[in-house]
Parts: sequence; structure tokens; C-alpha cells
Amino acid sequence: MDLEALTAFRRGLHMRPEVSGQEAATAAAFAAALPPGLAVTTGLGGHGVAAVLTGAAPGPAVMLRAE
Repeated sequence: MDLEALTAFRRGLHMRPEVSGQEAATAAAFAAALPPGLAVTTGLGGHGVAAVLTGAAPGPAVMLRAE
């Protein structure tokens, strides 16, 4: 996603705010925006989304978390 698309995505989210704990549309938007090839899990702890990108070789792993 380029900077212009990312900015439009963020603005779209802010145009449709949701009550804390009821972010179903936000979670769905994030899940849909993830690139193909990721193992995506939804519904974590309510509306959480996780994506796993498996590397070609074993080695160190990195985890990112965003609220």
C-alpha cells in the first residue's frame, strides 16, 4: 500500500468511528487490507486481527502490535 492509499485508508476509518469494544467494521477493514499470502486470524479477544507471514528459512521472528 503506497502512502496515498494508506492515508485514504486511515481517513476512511476515522470517518466511521466505532465504540470501544465494538470495532467490527474496523477489524474487517484491516483484515481485508492485508496483502495476500498471510495467514489471517480474526475474532481474537472480540474483534482482534492477527496476520502471520512465514519466512522461507528458520531464524529470528518479529512481532508487531498496534492498538
